[in-house]
Amino acid sequence: MVNAMKPRDLRSYVLATAFFLVMAVFSVLCPDFRTIGNFISMLRQISFIGIMAIGATFVILTGGIDLSVGSMLALTGMICARLLRFTGVGSYITVVLALTAGALMGLINGKLVSRLNIPPFIVTLGTMGVFRGLTLLTAFRKFGFITNTVISNERFLALGGGKLGPIYYPILFYAGVAAIGYCYLTRSKFGRYVYAVGGKEQAAVMSGIDVAGVKTGVYVISGVCSALAGILWTSRLMTATTEMGQGNELDVIAAIVVGGTSLSGGRGGIGQTIIGTLFIGALTNGMSMLGLSAFYQPLAKAVVIVAAASIDSLLLARSTKENRRALLGNRGGRHSPVPDVARRANRIPIDRSKNLLELEGISKRFGDIPVLEDVSLKIARGEVHALIGENGAGKSTLIKIITGVYPKDSGIIRLN
Repeated sequence: MVNAMKPRDLRSYVLATAFFLVMAVFSVLCPDFRTIGNFISMLRQISFIGIMAIGATFVILTGGIDLSVGSMLALTGMICARLLRFTGVGSYITVVLALTAGALMGLINGKLVSRLNIPPFIVTLGTMGVFRGLTLLTAFRKFGFITNTVISNERFLALGGGKLGPIYYPILFYAGVAAIGYCYLTRSKFGRYVYAVGGKEQAAVMSGIDVAGVKTGVYVISGVCSALAGILWTSRLMTATTEMGQGNELDVIAAIVVGGTSLSGGRGGIGQTIIGTLFIGALTNGMSMLGLSAFYQPLAKAVVIVAAASIDSLLLARSTKENRRALLGNRGGRHSPVPDVARRANRIPIDRSKNLLELEGISKRFGDIPVLEDVSLKIARGEVHALIGENGAGKSTLIKIITGVYPKDSGIIRLN
């Protein structure tokens, strides 16, 4: 049964099995792990990472990466502390200015990546150091030594420490950001552009998509999400420290990759990131409750990332191999010693009375740009078809509509 699963379904099955296995093991080894109080506490712990992971998912879906999320969190927290302690501005203005600062940091990353064509890894690795350095420069000092200053603004402190019933506010913020991110990614024109750029950037350019604008936009989203996480974290701690957010980029990437979003872009989503965040949160929480040293946690997360990336690569290779075999009609594979005559004899004969695939009136637009208009096609059993056309003619878009990557705007698809 598992062998017949699609790669995406198989990965979801593996992740769900691993998640419930981790939950079961920790529940047996530590009975306090399965309590409602601990579950709420775990959700509160992962809410900060989860908010950053939502923003970083947009970046990774375009084929990029953001290593500066932890540093943006720290700098935003320090900005909040400075504004509240020395300027006298209220909590609402502080939050708005902090979110604006996060957007500006994301804009810097986006412009460097999209306009100067510098690899995202290099850009965000550099800005990670820049933002962390600015955090150290703006930190509170006493007699030349960095010190922590307590924040006393009650409204601001309620953001990270307040509750609605038994639920902490950071959990509610996480749920809200996740819902907004999911709807924006799946139901907006920008979200479709994100998948298009990550799927194949050249095809997106030929389709008239503003690729540079999309790339800049996803880094701004990541910056705003990191800023919001920094605001909530600073509120919870009641102070800002220079160590805030250190190593969080590993947690964020782990949550995204484990959930099923591909580092190569174009595949994944917010739902998968939420599941990955829960998995990483359960793993971290369980290890802490068992009293394991904190030094083992980065090791465990690194192993999980490598394992998830390996599974993604293997499933993609398997899918590609199966598709190639189906197209060639050769069960022996590429290196099969079966002669050409035997291979031709094993191919399914063409039966034009049985259509395996019918397309009728398929149309697709990206924004105001028509990519496909009223496309119809019939493929009979045993037939092999080729799509031929210039770059930007819509070949890859049609294939992605058939395979379910893109939704069609109109038309009918019949598959027998």
